Amino acid sequence: MLRHGLVKAVKNSQPAITSYLLARGAKIDEAVTIKAAEGRCLQIFQSLYEHGWDVNEPTLFGSNILTHVIDNEQLVRWLLDKGTNPNQGAVLCSPDVNKTTDNESGEVLNAAAEKAPVVVFDLLLARGARLERSHPLYFAAKGGRNNMIRRLLELQVDINGLDDSRGPYKIGTPLHYAARFGHAETVRYLLQEGADPSITGLESLFREAEPFVEVTEVIRNFEVLLVLVNL
Repeated sequence: MLRHGLVKAVKNSQPAITSYLLARGAKIDEAVTIKAAEGRCLQIFQSLYEHGWDVNEPTLFGSNILTHVIDNEQLVRWLLDKGTNPNQGAVLCSPDVNKTTDNESGEVLNAAAEKAPVVVFDLLLARGARLERSHPLYFAAKGGRNNMIRRLLELQVDINGLDDSRGPYKIGTPLHYAARFGHAETVRYLLQEGADPSITGLESLFREAEPFVEVTEVIRNFEVLLVLVNL
């Protein structure tokens, strides 16, 4: 009964009721923290924290709470201030099927690259997130986020790197991700910045781009330009 009321109060962003139920013994579990993330209410998070919530307690499937609020700079900053580890998160690829949480996961930075403002990505790095444990350029390309890609290239992330370490989730280079998800402007930008269209990933670049006429045209025009330049 208490738990049901707590989930509802958190979902509806009702901090007074949340605090009341917590004071009377309502338990904080994954459902509660996920609903708090959906509500984006700082007062709810503050109430959970004041009643014993461990900010590093994994949420669903071992994921970090930061991942679920990654587009909200205020909440990300608050969680980091309370000690949330930006390197902890879901296991991204492991032969151990029983392992759900990894203390060297790149989950949070990946999510930031795909969904967060650049300032949040930089904040995570400043607070100790390890770039080498993540695959941010693939996720930025997947999201069609040219500003984030620009920042990652400034950080010298390999524009032509293959995502072999992603195991069964691999697609290819960042260019393959942009093509697969139909981001013509991102494909154009990556090509302009030195992405190599001849690299084959899980599929060829043209096969990835096949469903998207505009993306295919960008690639064809680039290849024609290369031929003309090399005449």
